[in-house]
Amino acid sequence: MRLFAQGALLLTIFATTTIYRDVYATYETVKLVNNSYNGIVIAINPDIPENMSILAEIQTLWAEASEVLYTATKKRAFFNEITILVPKSWNTSTYERAVGQTYDKADVVIAPPNRLHRDRPYTVQNGQCGEPGSYIHLTPEYLISEKFTEDFGPKSKAIIHEWAHLRWGVFDETTDTEENQFYLSATGDVEATRCPKSLEGEYIVPNYQTGEISECSYDPVTFLPNSSCIFFLYDEQPVGQKASLMSHHALENVELFCHSDPNDPVNLHNTEAPNDQNRLCGGRSVWDVIMDSPDFAAGLNPPNPNPGDAIRPLFRMVKPFPFRRYVLVLDTSGSMRGVIDHERILMMRQAVNQFVKLFVEAGDHVGIVSFSSFARPKSQLTAIETDEDRDEKLRHVPSGARGSTCIGCGINAALSVMDKSSPDACGDIIVFTDGEETQAPYVQSVAGKVQQKKCRMNAIFLLNPKGNAALQNLVKTTGGEWFASNNENDIRLLIGAFGKIASNIDGDPAKKTSEVHSNSKIVEPGTNLEADVKIDKFIGNNTKFTFTWLTGEAPGVTLTSPHKCHFTTLAAIAGKLCAGNPLHEVNEQIKTLTFRIPGTAKIGTWHYSVATSSAQSITATVSSKSRDAAAPQINVESGSKQDPNKPGCIVLHARVTVGGVPMTGAKVVATITKLDSVDLLELFDQGAAPDTKANDGVYTRCFNGANANGRMGWQVAVTSQGKKVVAEQGSIDSTATFNPGFIRRNGTIVLNKNGDENRPRPPTEDESTVDSSTVGGFSRVVTSEGFFAEGLTTEPDVDSLPPSSITDLRVKQKSIQDPDAGIVLTFSAPGDDYDSGTAASYVIHYAINTAITNLMSSGSGEMISDLELVEGDLGSPQEAGNKEVFQVRTPSLPDTENVVKIGFTVTATDESGNEAGPSNVAVLNLYKAPPVIPTLPPIINIPPPRTTPPPTHPPSSTQSTTSINAQRPVREYWKSLQMGPYF
Repeated sequence: MRLFAQGALLLTIFATTTIYRDVYATYETVKLVNNSYNGIVIAINPDIPENMSILAEIQTLWAEASEVLYTATKKRAFFNEITILVPKSWNTSTYERAVGQTYDKADVVIAPPNRLHRDRPYTVQNGQCGEPGSYIHLTPEYLISEKFTEDFGPKSKAIIHEWAHLRWGVFDETTDTEENQFYLSATGDVEATRCPKSLEGEYIVPNYQTGEISECSYDPVTFLPNSSCIFFLYDEQPVGQKASLMSHHALENVELFCHSDPNDPVNLHNTEAPNDQNRLCGGRSVWDVIMDSPDFAAGLNPPNPNPGDAIRPLFRMVKPFPFRRYVLVLDTSGSMRGVIDHERILMMRQAVNQFVKLFVEAGDHVGIVSFSSFARPKSQLTAIETDEDRDEKLRHVPSGARGSTCIGCGINAALSVMDKSSPDACGDIIVFTDGEETQAPYVQSVAGKVQQKKCRMNAIFLLNPKGNAALQNLVKTTGGEWFASNNENDIRLLIGAFGKIASNIDGDPAKKTSEVHSNSKIVEPGTNLEADVKIDKFIGNNTKFTFTWLTGEAPGVTLTSPHKCHFTTLAAIAGKLCAGNPLHEVNEQIKTLTFRIPGTAKIGTWHYSVATSSAQSITATVSSKSRDAAAPQINVESGSKQDPNKPGCIVLHARVTVGGVPMTGAKVVATITKLDSVDLLELFDQGAAPDTKANDGVYTRCFNGANANGRMGWQVAVTSQGKKVVAEQGSIDSTATFNPGFIRRNGTIVLNKNGDENRPRPPTEDESTVDSSTVGGFSRVVTSEGFFAEGLTTEPDVDSLPPSSITDLRVKQKSIQDPDAGIVLTFSAPGDDYDSGTAASYVIHYAINTAITNLMSSGSGEMISDLELVEGDLGSPQEAGNKEVFQVRTPSLPDTENVVKIGFTVTATDESGNEAGPSNVAVLNLYKAPPVIPTLPPIINIPPPRTTPPPTHPPSSTQSTTSINAQRPVREYWKSLQMGPYF
């Protein structure tokens, strides 16, 4: 990278911008080719004021991080091309126009701190071991302020720590939870959770206010240090100690990842440590997981000893276009007539109406093209500023249907509309179709034009579960999204699809139109469609209640406010009418009725009731915008992925946050539409597979696609269920490791001069996750991009799906004082079919000492019988997601050892005999005799002070220091306190 003086920064960069290629800001486009990572997007949140120092620091840090990455991957990778996306409001310099890069799909976001993580770097990581994360979060203060080097070590190393989470799906080798800060090793030592085990240090209790230290106390039950005890590392470590960046990256000597090579024991992976890397990756080292990633598997990107200048990243800075451009490409072929009186084209018109009325922001441009046997531009790209503009645009939506299906014709016409508006710019093309293309030019033949113009292609498939693979592929390659609606009478997914495409993509949720409620039902005469709708404290502006129907006359609708007055379409009703009644607008042509609440809607419960004179399919939707742009917003991000290890399992997930802080205790229900049915599936945040961590605001479930085939459409509804759940900070996201301070080899303890502000600790009420019970009544509905289920080859009535593998098995000795008291196993119950239903039985295997290796590789070992159980029933599993507790008798142990290592696995089986894979291997160091009460770990030989110059990190003498005794090592000081013998 080229470094510039701040004043000359942008001038010099933009003089060379022509050498950069355009990239699409999706994870799939970040490629490692010839050791170079290209296509990385770093996006700055619109709440961040323009600051040239931020741009300078991004470039400096990522240039330094490139060199750290090159060393950490043993000369296999470095950063090359990086795009920085600045907010629309930044105007100090003439930035390039962004082409495809968006905040919502960036790899790294620079955003304000939230109450949970403050300025601590973290990565949102929802997947299992080896699966990439979502994005890295850094704050402007972290980038600019030098104080965070004190807290987290060199920023370049912290960035690579987070990059490893994001890119390769590895996990922290330390722990932020109190429960697992320390453990008892196989040699009977108290150890801090870390990797490698060769990292040397001491256990002390610091007082950051006074600069004093005191000895650690221990828990008489666990024999481990209490939570106030902290492991302080020596500033100088043993010769050859270079790992691990996923453990203590603040150390000067750390530059590699822990590995499994026995020829380098000082940097060997610590399989005993109770950390997420061991739990979620089956005890595998970080380096092994990295080398099995698509970046390096099968010998890809071998070491490059001479990268030259390529190791220095090239940066370009871009800014989003001031408004968005949409061209709607609407299918008017014969099949759009549907079965009954053009209902398909009516559904399309109703959804487009909602798109233009609700989701298009003021200032955005919209154009319309129709296609059947040929294409016809219906309306050129024009700005939408007023309600009159919206009405005028909607007059051009086609209403007739005939002819064949030429999707390529429609795309060509959309490109012409884009060109006419701006020859060098594009935007979103949205294809709405119900059939396969039957006439040339086909999508495949026009795809190159779309990619060349850098348009983003989106598709909405109505009752079209298969075919059109070329269109679906074009959507993927251009960074767009596709959606599917498989219901002949329900337009909720169609409305939601348009809303998702138009959702705010620049990182400002306050501008977003939130879908608050969605409901659909065939209403018979004499019955009503009724529901309560919560308008919460976060929303209330531009609130609209919209009702659509497909046949007959307009239904009668009554809307009741929290004040118990009514807005109604009826001539007379009982009760008080609200001021401003009648409020509704009716469009008989597209069979749509809307109540627009004036001003800001009242917080509380609204109620609607819909009555019909004939059987009608009614869809009700409620939308609203932020009540206060400066206040935190509820945000729901959802997605799906095929689990490669579970045939037929589509993993659905939704991340729920308030102001960027995860929300726990919410009720999250997915509605999946297949061609002939609708499935409801509740998603859980319990830490049971496929959910990675409990209470982190990510709700997950496996959808059984074994008997489904084709495109599936789905949406999630999130509501408060009044259930209070508080999560520890350490269970949320993947964060940089805090540096509490260090110990010099002469015995001087140097405390972090910033104190423990950024140290992980049990959160106070105003620092924890947001519990749904504290938010009050609320609801949000989000439509997600569709997924494709290919089904299985077995017969529909044959049960071929096993339970999920257990991923959160933990074991502990019931009583260290009494080795015969037994061993306790805890885990989350899997289901019958993956994580749904109830398994039929469990099998528990164990192995001792060296035999644990076989347990890890094949799951084979000694089996626990019913007679060896003290608590629990192997034949009576609980329903999926519930916590299982088993206590087993202590097995026969070798007489020659005082401490025996025992590993356990649990395997579930369903009633058809389908067996899950083995669980994670949980390892316990079992004490055959009560250990001597510990005060400190065993003495280690402290090497003499180094003769080379002192390290630059951690920082120096300006820190708080407490000299224990300059003439005596730290452990001699502890001995002088007469704290008891070591063990």
